Amino acid sequence: MASQLQSWIQRVIVGTQDGSIKWTPQNPTVFLWESPNPPGKVFLQRTDQSEQVAEGGRQSVRKYSVYFLSVINPANLQNVVTVRGDADPDANKQLETLYEAIQARIERETLDFLNAILPPDKKD
Repeated sequence: MASQLQSWIQRVIVGTQDGSIKWTPQNPTVFLWESPNPPGKVFLQRTDQSEQVAEGGRQSVRKYSVYFLSVINPANLQNVVTVRGDADPDANKQLETLYEAIQARIERETLDFLNAILPPDKKD
């Protein structure tokens, strides 16, 4: 993966962590960030994979996740860039970090909301 794209993804990770980039779940394994100006749509998807591996003469199943990032220009519906984690282990690791940052941010925002709707504690 080109270093400029790695740098861009790192900036997205930081923006996600600090809350300046807002992601919305599209389904249990896909998140969407819609950039307002200029308009853009960024999708991050996790797919869970498994493979048979031989270890010490025994067969076992190794489970792992692969991540895909797509950036779409909604003005012409063109795919601007796609990063496939299955084709680049370093990219997959960086996209995994982004995915985990998105999950953590959404969880934090959900807990903040749940705490905000609780009635105040009663003092005895």
